[in-house]
Amino acid sequence: MFVYRVLAIAMLGLAGCATGPSKEEIAKELAGYELPNRPKPGEAVLYVVRPSEQARQFRLDVCVDGAEAHRPRAITSGVYYAAIPLEPGTHRVCASVYRPTRFDGPACRPVALMAGEVGFVEIDLIFERGGWNYFLNAIDEQDGKLKVKRIQEAHRRR
Repeated sequence: MFVYRVLAIAMLGLAGCATGPSKEEIAKELAGYELPNRPKPGEAVLYVVRPSEQARQFRLDVCVDGAEAHRPRAITSGVYYAAIPLEPGTHRVCASVYRPTRFDGPACRPVALMAGEVGFVEIDLIFERGGWNYFLNAIDEQDGKLKVKRIQEAHRRR
């Protein structure tokens, strides 16, 4: 019983070490940083970020609104971002290893952007049930800018 209590306390301590930076720390790191692609007048920009090295060998095609299933708007590999200019409105964004033919499921999500707005989605890859599953998740502006900045820095170091 004592061993389980010690293990529980140790796990709680490790969980506290796994928390990310605070909003204040992120704001300090982003001070003075400008995104590389800003929207042109009458347009919006969607950043698709893939900050993880996981499954780097898998190229994911990113398509918008289903019309481009044979011509993706962006192609991502590990530790990469793409800035996609879009018309204002609601769009369906999908990612797939083999160009999406179905525009539903966890690798698709609606994104609504107004003119002059910048949006962010992140590609998450999770290994489960014997294979890689990928998801598109909306992330807030501060988190998105931080991931774009860190991806740029990683590419400069190479």
